[in-house]
Amino acid sequence: MNYIVEYNMWTSTTTNDGIVGRNDDSIGGSDVHFSYKSKDKVYHGMQPVQVTNPINNKTLTIKAKFDTGAFSSSLDIRIAKLLGFRKELLDKCNKLKSIKIPKTTSIDDQKKLADKYEKELKKDFSEISKVKVIRSSSGFSIRIFVDLILDFDGRSLLTTVNIRDRHGLQSDMLIGLSDIL
Repeated sequence: MNYIVEYNMWTSTTTNDGIVGRNDDSIGGSDVHFSYKSKDKVYHGMQPVQVTNPINNKTLTIKAKFDTGAFSSSLDIRIAKLLGFRKELLDKCNKLKSIKIPKTTSIDDQKKLADKYEKELKKDFSEISKVKVIRSSSGFSIRIFVDLILDFDGRSLLTTVNIRDRHGLQSDMLIGLSDIL
């Protein structure tokens, strides 16, 4: 059963019967997901979206996970290849994931590191919009961002997404809060 609670345009849902306050004894761990309600729309879970590479206008419809716990959006490297992003760029994305960044790295040092890689990589790859150090559940990583046109639920927006290997994850794309709002 799906339970939904709203607070100030944020929606919390859980997909387990183990909810505190119920009249039975089934209190336990449940999956809790948060989503943002924009006017009359609630964006959450898996949804089909259309993505377009603005450089060559190649378009695909893929499965995306709307995740308000993530700030930025992330595209699977295999989808980026199908959209026509250069193999050399995608190889760089894979290579950057092997760089270990200590969790104790200061915000200033993260910015300097991102600036260094951005300056270096933009020389060879004009399609890069930015390079950032991102904190995720697996720690810090350097990520390459590219422009992408994202269409969902009647909305079309030009956004920047990072390219990552999402193999083994539930969706080809994660849509973060910055693109949901």
